Amino acid sequence: MDIDENTPLLSSDVPLNPRLEAQTPSVHAISRRLDALDVNQIRFEDVVNGFNFENNPTEVSFALAVLLHLRKKKKYIHPSDDLYGLWLAHEANIRDVTTLDNLLADIWTLFLAEYRSVRDIQTVLWTSFPVADGEGGNFGTRRVIDFLAEPDSPESLLSHPLISAAIEQVWINGARNEGPRNSGLLTRYDALSTPR
Repeated sequence: MDIDENTPLLSSDVPLNPRLEAQTPSVHAISRRLDALDVNQIRFEDVVNGFNFENNPTEVSFALAVLLHLRKKKKYIHPSDDLYGLWLAHEANIRDVTTLDNLLADIWTLFLAEYRSVRDIQTVLWTSFPVADGEGGNFGTRRVIDFLAEPDSPESLLSHPLISAAIEQVWINGARNEGPRNSGLLTRYDALSTPR
């Protein structure tokens, strides 16, 4: 039995693929660059342009993670004493979030336009990318599934049958980790020991 006992649904501190880490910028840095653009003008190419991903599912995963991060930032409104200004900012943010939700749904739909294996879908949901919050230099990793686990996630992704099925499958069976961690003695120990 080659199943990783660490539940990937809960842990967001998943180590990065070393090849991916070397060539992928911070999700925060790209979302900050996109934040300067008009949300109506953002395209898939704007998110992944200039980066060499090893496969399309990883590229889609990065684009979704960046756009979900940008969406999260757009939902936050800085407090102010100017009520009219707050209302205008709130209205603009609602429009931006709706536009981002549509873009996220479009990217997911285009990804599914051709046959995708379970591995492809899991790659999109569980690939970790570096995130620097920009405040104090806090670094960590985030996955698409981490963004979807937050309150007020985009309904179009959260309720998609394939995403629900992938989450259920990983919940029941665990995710296969192809990294060096699942080699040798650790794999044998994990297969023969009782669950934690």
